[in-house]
Amino acid sequence: DRERRTDLLSRLRQACAGTLNASSQDVLLVELGALELSDDAIAEEQELLRELAPCLDALCELPELERSLIRRVLATLTEGMVADLERFPGEDASQLAAVETRPELLHYCYQVAGCVGEFWSLIHAARLPALGRRVRTRLEPFCESGVRLGRALQLTNVLRDVPRDLRHGRCYLPREDLASLASARRTCSRPAPGSAPARSTKTWSPKPSATPRRASSTCWPFQPASVSCA
Repeated sequence: DRERRTDLLSRLRQACAGTLNASSQDVLLVELGALELSDDAIAEEQELLRELAPCLDALCELPELERSLIRRVLATLTEGMVADLERFPGEDASQLAAVETRPELLHYCYQVAGCVGEFWSLIHAARLPALGRRVRTRLEPFCESGVRLGRALQLTNVLRDVPRDLRHGRCYLPREDLASLASARRTCSRPAPGSAPARSTKTWSPKPSATPRRASSTCWPFQPASVSCA
C-alpha cells in the first residue's frame, strides 16, 4: 500500500546516504526483493531491487567525490518518488489527480531527470581533464545545460506516457495549462457568423525563469573551486 511504499522509500534513502545500520539495511533489502511490482513494470526493475546489496557495497567503496555526488542525486531522485506518492493519492483513473502548475511540473522534471544531467555534468567536469579546463570558470551554466537536457527528456516521457499515467490516476500535464487550452478550444469552436473558425496559436513551452530548480543558491552541491578538474 501507499504508506508501506513511503516507508520503504524513506529507509532506502537512509541506506543510500549510508545512515541505515547494517541489520536494518538487511531487513530492507529482503522487503524490497520480495516487493510485487505493477503489471506494467519492467523485469529489470525487479532484478535491480534484488541486486541492491552489492550496489550499496560498491557505492561505499567509490572515491569520495563520486560517492558524494551519487548520494546527492539518489537523495533527489527518491525525494521525487516520495513527492509523487503524496501528489497522486489514487491508483487508477477513478482517482485521477493532476500537477497543478507548470513550475510544479518543471520541479518534478528536475527531481527525476534534471538532477541526473547535473550529476553527469559534474562527474565529467571533474574526471575529464580537457573538459574540466574548458568549464572551470563556468561550471554552473555547464551543469545547467545538463539539467535542461534531463528535463527535456522527462517532458518527452510525460507526453509519451499520458495514456499509461491516466490509467494509474496521474496527470503530469499542468491543470492550469489544460484549463487554458480548454478555454481556447471553446472560444475557437464558436466562430462569428459567416467567418471561418479561428485556429488557436497558443503553444506550451517551459519557462525556466519561472521555476528555480533549487530552493536557493546554497543548494548548489559543488562550487567550481571544490571540483578537481586535474
